Amino acid sequence: MIRRVELSEYDVAPQSAPLFSVGERWARLHSDGLSRLDGAEQLVLDELGELPATGDATLPSPELNTDWAVADILSGLRDHNPADQQAILAGYTRVGYEFLDTIRPGFTDDVLDRLGVSSSRPTPLEWPLDIPALLTGLGVELQVRDEGVRLAVNRGAHSRRAWRNAPGDTFLLLLALLVVDVDCMPLFRRDMAWFRRLAPASPLYPLLWPEGPISEQQARAFGVHAEGLQQAVALACILRGNSPPPGATAAAHRLQIVESIFVRPPLPEQAMALSDVLVQVALHVALVQPSGPWSESFAQRAIVFQGIACTGESGDEARLMALTKGLYQCPWFPRPFSSLRERPLLNTWNSLLIMYRNFGTASLARAERLGAPPRVLRSAMLRGLFAARRVLPKCYAATMSQDPGVAVLALPLLRLTVKNYANLLLSLSDAAGVEQRVSSGWGALFHPVGSSAVMHELAWICRFFDAAATDGFGLDQARSFMQQGRPFLQRDADTSSGKVKHISSKDVSSNN
Repeated sequence: MIRRVELSEYDVAPQSAPLFSVGERWARLHSDGLSRLDGAEQLVLDELGELPATGDATLPSPELNTDWAVADILSGLRDHNPADQQAILAGYTRVGYEFLDTIRPGFTDDVLDRLGVSSSRPTPLEWPLDIPALLTGLGVELQVRDEGVRLAVNRGAHSRRAWRNAPGDTFLLLLALLVVDVDCMPLFRRDMAWFRRLAPASPLYPLLWPEGPISEQQARAFGVHAEGLQQAVALACILRGNSPPPGATAAAHRLQIVESIFVRPPLPEQAMALSDVLVQVALHVALVQPSGPWSESFAQRAIVFQGIACTGESGDEARLMALTKGLYQCPWFPRPFSSLRERPLLNTWNSLLIMYRNFGTASLARAERLGAPPRVLRSAMLRGLFAARRVLPKCYAATMSQDPGVAVLALPLLRLTVKNYANLLLSLSDAAGVEQRVSSGWGALFHPVGSSAVMHELAWICRFFDAAATDGFGLDQARSFMQQGRPFLQRDADTSSGKVKHISSKDVSSNN
């Protein structure tokens, strides 16, 4: 059995960091019903620090077998030292909670129990709101329509029970629904007359009604009732007092307002709690009809909100796991290490790239402030890089579309993807000094003289970015740069090139 071991990525020894990715991939193999031996050739890191992508031909195993998985893990870990075992098991646990548990709930805990892991486990964040109970208390349900999602009222119901039993949570839920662009007017129309005729169940409820700007005196009056909700009330007041500027959509304007409150918020803990609510509500709406036309749109909002609120604190890991677990419940979201399909849409992937970079850089900045050993979410930036290498060819393909409408929109999106791709690699390059200082297993990817494949990739994407930022950038230049980038982008098409050896602690240490 496994000794007592911490399974957070933050606790993985830097020199064993690449093994975290191997553990992630191992969990994916188990989801396909493959053992370590069946997929041993695929548990190999290439010169770009990546594991080959897995196709989507194999369906998830309908019977994830705990005994079989435990035996496979024990057999595979036998060849590694304790630090490497910890890294592999931590990666396996991450994808286990995010993905395997969507196939068979509780599977990951069953495996860890059988392995004898008795320490605390890095589980996904428990979302703060009981949304189904609150919607029932409000007498409404979420209804998907052609034009979007709205609150449909139940005949004969009203909101008194929700406001009486959980006024703070009810306020947060409705505020979040407004921010993520759910139509709440059916609820407000039903309740306005009733609340004006009787004493309001909550003095904060009228703040949510769409009745135009409020005065400073009114804002102060609402603030009197906002113990513990000051940040949320401030957001509601700003939303009521601001209309979108000419040419801006209401959704984009709301996003700008939300971003502004997370720039050095006066109440950081409340801001973090509010961001959790926004992410939870957006993801919940996306899962109302996970295969429906609006699912991806609301999921992208959850991704954006989560990317805004990264802090570098230890809670980021649980938040990333919770969001990712929710995304894997959407049929359109690719499984771990899968080549990308036509969906998700390319702008959703760009939001993911930004979010992954923010998670990684925030944890790196905090690690630099606190000193060694660095507690860094390396996997976040590596997931972003995995995606960037696959999204860029799809963006380029869209520029060649026979549909003029698609082609016109694709070129700006190609530029955005190149920018996000470059920023991810620049962030990883910035981390190289830290990785070298702590003798990290990833340090070998970033040789200062630029001899590593990743440094060549960085030089290429930065040249691409500089060209794409010019006014005269067009398809001929894009085609030339895509040809230059083939060694970095043909990851799925040619998984045999560039393979190196199975990673062990001896291999890692010899590369530094």
